[in-house]
Amino acid sequence: SILYKLGYSHSICVDSDTYCNSQLDLSWISKVNGIAGVDRGATVGKFLNNIGQLPEIKRLFKINNSGLLIKSMNTGVLVFNNIYCHDTKFAVRIHRIFSYSMTNGVPRKGDDSLFSIYMAIFNKTPFMYIDKRYNDYHFYKSRYIPKIEPIIIHYVFGKPWASKLIRGPVTTYYLHKWINFKKTI
Repeated sequence: SILYKLGYSHSICVDSDTYCNSQLDLSWISKVNGIAGVDRGATVGKFLNNIGQLPEIKRLFKINNSGLLIKSMNTGVLVFNNIYCHDTKFAVRIHRIFSYSMTNGVPRKGDDSLFSIYMAIFNKTPFMYIDKRYNDYHFYKSRYIPKIEPIIIHYVFGKPWASKLIRGPVTTYYLHKWINFKKTI
């Protein structure tokens, strides 16, 4: 709502455990009518089940199956239509979900779980799925550097500044990119 009141039509939220690998082309941003992000490759229901909270969340929020069948987003990079979020009171809604979870003994397991509940409850939101290169965290599984490199690298499974980063040839490649960038600041 603050950015909306300042006259910004859209805003981008980027996690701090990311590295911008190239210049951002945001020519598509005006097409975001609600909220945009990268498809995590699982439905909301599967994601909530994977974190071990699906039965409690279904019961607590009385979520129907249609809300659980939509594609879940990873919250590492989200784009918001500020007009839509202001008009639908997004910030109030997300705060209520968080508070209700906490007061009912089902604490959130990170921002992805909170946003997945939002997606399940407010499944009529105009969600838009953007190119996965804007929030690429799949490189941990890869043995080869992609021909078309990610735009934003998301260090989900280990932070480059921590010693417990999952190592592999592609992870090491992106680790060195982050280290070299760090030397410039």
